Formats: sequence, C-alpha cells, structure tokens
Amino acid sequence: TSVFKPTNVHASVVAGSLTAATLVADRTSTLKIQTEDPFGASVPDIDFTITGGLVSGTDASTSAPVYDFTQTTATDSSGEKEFSDRSSGGYTLTLGPSAVAQYEFLRLDPEETVQNSINLIAGDSKTVKYILARKNFQSALIMVKSSSSGTPIAGASVRLHNTSLGFDVTLATDTYGQAYFPTTATPLVSGTYDIDVSASGFTSTTDTISIVGSNIEKKTISLNP
Repeated sequence: TSVFKPTNVHASVVAGSLTAATLVADRTSTLKIQTEDPFGASVPDIDFTITGGLVSGTDASTSAPVYDFTQTTATDSSGEKEFSDRSSGGYTLTLGPSAVAQYEFLRLDPEETVQNSINLIAGDSKTVKYILARKNFQSALIMVKSSSSGTPIAGASVRLHNTSLGFDVTLATDTYGQAYFPTTATPLVSGTYDIDVSASGFTSTTDTISIVGSNIEKKTISLNP
C-alpha cells in the first residue's frame, strides 16, 4: 500500500474514448530570507529548514499535505538566503539545531496569521525577515494571552518599568501577543521589573519579572475578558 496519494493522478485511457486531463501551472516566484536581530542588525549563518510550495499530494496515513519543496540550508555571512523559481503557496520555516542553541525565534516580518509561515503568491518577489533574539542577551519576552481561549492578544499594551533603574518602556504586542524588551542593543540591567498589561475588552493586570544573568527571561501573562 502506498503511503502517498498524488494530487495529479495518472489519466485512464480507454480504447475508443477521449481522455481529458487538466494541468494548472502558475508563474514561479522568488523568496529571500533575511535573518536579523530585534534591532535590525543582520545575523549571519543561521541554519533552518524550509518546507512548502505546491501541494503534490497527501500522506495516506495522516492526510497531511506533501509539498514539492523541502530544503535544509543556512543564511550566508550577510544573513541572507534566496530561493528562486519557487512555486506559489504556503511555506514554513523551522530553525536548525545550531540556531536553536543560540537564538529565540520571535516572528517573521511581514507577519502572517501563523507565526512561522510565509504565503508566497505567483509571480511575486518577496523578502521576509526572520527575527531572532540571542538567548545569552539580557532581555525580556512578555507573551500576552486570553485566559479563556489561550489565544494570543495582539495590540495589548505592555509597560515594563523599574523606577530605581530609570527604565520605563511601553510596547504594543505583535500579532502573536509578544512584546520584547529592550528596544535597543543595550541589554536590560539586572533587577526586578514591574509589568502593567492592558488590552481592549480585557481586565488589566500587573506582574513582575526578574532579570538575572545574561539570558532572555520569558513570562506569559493571561488576561481575563
């Protein structure tokens, strides 16, 4: 039994009959990936796997789509990798083991509905920024979610402040409910910071986060409707 069900199956030819088959082809596209830190600086030599494009069939056991393109590669010394003559469709990026050991994936820019996905249309030339935060950089990643549904809250106001350290910054969460601090390449100073979170349609709340050592500290905050 085959484990693959092709989208375009073989045509059946019957003696004395006309067999018709329709094949659909789109113009190819170009996709450029740029790996950057949250402050816009290039991050070189990031290994990742890209999968997607034309759906050539489905897995017979799981019904998951099988795509025509999968490649494990890396950005160059300038933090870039270009894929030419690619079919249109959805693509997914997954960090490789070397990158995972050093970086925290934040988002793609432009943002899509799914955090690590790219929608490539036919005939397009698209550049996507792969935003990565260093794990050994003293920073904070605040994630805001709905307590009832568990879904991220985009556009929530997140204020991170410590009066004695002279730090007071307010950010809006991205599509995935994230706010990353600091906003410049200067790391946060060690200490305990207050967090004030509010969003339209939700009850505001407060919390704290301790920044200790050279690493990224993560905290998830849930808001009640």
